[in-house]
Amino acid sequence: MSSSEFSQEMGGSLNAQIEQLELAVVALEDEQRVIETELDDYAIDQQNISLLEEACNALDKLRDLGAEELFWGGGLSESVDLDDHSQQVRGRIDDLLQKTHELKEKKVAIQGQIDQHQSVLAYLFDEVQQAHAREERRQEEFALVERSQLSPIISL
Repeated sequence: MSSSEFSQEMGGSLNAQIEQLELAVVALEDEQRVIETELDDYAIDQQNISLLEEACNALDKLRDLGAEELFWGGGLSESVDLDDHSQQVRGRIDDLLQKTHELKEKKVAIQGQIDQHQSVLAYLFDEVQQAHAREERRQEEFALVERSQLSPIISL
């Protein structure tokens, strides 16, 4: 196998690796965009959750003070288990916060994979560039050797 063939084969292998990594980065970036969209959706819910949490805390304070009837009036507190309802609301709040936290962790993990792939890509691009430079030097050396072999013939 000639050095040119070796260089082409090596470049082809590196190019295939580069192509695979670039496709992986595109797929990860697409996945990250989906997560960002979900997080944006949850950001709107975050405002509502924040208000809900404040309302729950305020109702808890009223109950602790024995003044919940000021808010609920007469009959509602007897027909609804307020503690149970408060726990359900806080459960939904916790679920949303947990989901948001998981999405943020997933986004960070995906960014780590993207960064890792891009680091490998930078290394592979450098390897391809070095392979091309070596091939150019070989071709220049070959041309010099060819010229030096031809010059005695031409001078005759």
